[in-house]
Amino acid sequence: MKKVFTGKLIIAGAFFLSPFSSLAFEEPTVNLGASSFFDGMASINGSNAESGFYFNEYLQWYSADRFNDDHGNALPGAPKLNVYTSLNQLIYLADKPHFLGARLGIDALIPVVSINPSPKNTPFNANGGVLGDLTIGPAIQFDPIMHGTNPMFMHRIDLDVIVPTGSYNRNDALNPGANFLSVNPYWAGTLFLGSDLVMSWRIHYLWNDVNSNPESIYSFTHPGTTSVQAGQAVHLNFDAAYNLYAHHLYGGINGYYFKQITESKFNGVSIAGTEERVLGIGPGIAYIFNKNFEFFLNGYFETAVANRPSGTRLNAVFALHF
Repeated sequence: MKKVFTGKLIIAGAFFLSPFSSLAFEEPTVNLGASSFFDGMASINGSNAESGFYFNEYLQWYSADRFNDDHGNALPGAPKLNVYTSLNQLIYLADKPHFLGARLGIDALIPVVSINPSPKNTPFNANGGVLGDLTIGPAIQFDPIMHGTNPMFMHRIDLDVIVPTGSYNRNDALNPGANFLSVNPYWAGTLFLGSDLVMSWRIHYLWNDVNSNPESIYSFTHPGTTSVQAGQAVHLNFDAAYNLYAHHLYGGINGYYFKQITESKFNGVSIAGTEERVLGIGPGIAYIFNKNFEFFLNGYFETAVANRPSGTRLNAVFALHF
């Protein structure tokens, strides 16, 4: 196999503001398609990643043209939603020691968000605050499995926690902050299929604590509600990329899938029909400028949606190593 890469990639992926649920509003913001190509990698030149600090800037536009109930049917009134997000992530990767063939890292990120529902008198009114919830956690980045001087497989385990530090007002149906703690660990991997084709994935598990001060809109959908607990969920990102030019420019397909696997609870009681679901698929590109700077652009079109808005998403990512 010939030499594959020339640069360095981010060592921990980011959470990204997801669209908001339509009837339940329970699930927190999670990574839906923000990370894509080469996600399991700490290095893209076949050697260990450089230690030190990384900064990643994620820019996202999400546009929803319909809100869906638990059967996937559009809600009346034709409400729409546009969300603009800037997510700022700082990562540190230790130089040593190695732990079970891996190095330790930590990442922290804060989203800055603008939520714009329409029409303005929609029942899904938005909080005017801009700060989302802090996500922070340790990571274990395993050394690459090599074939000669080329990587064959790389992977990472991350134990992220979403801390309720974002702007939240119970009188608003759409909030940058969730007002409850979530635990969202994941496993990310990247597999090389020859010298030009590479596949990556990231598999998350999501557990949510109780929101003891839920949005007032619940008084209409579930009268008497004083606490809400979003159900557990699994979600994953997946992609395949092909070398288009000199192992600098890559193009391919990327997607995400979110599935709530347990019912949400209202006042401690499980309620049927509250599970959220969404599938997003679309094209993407990556350009590796050098070992310290990469750029990613990904688009997604959503389908198979329940209890969430349904729309399109565009992500642009700038990854820097200091």
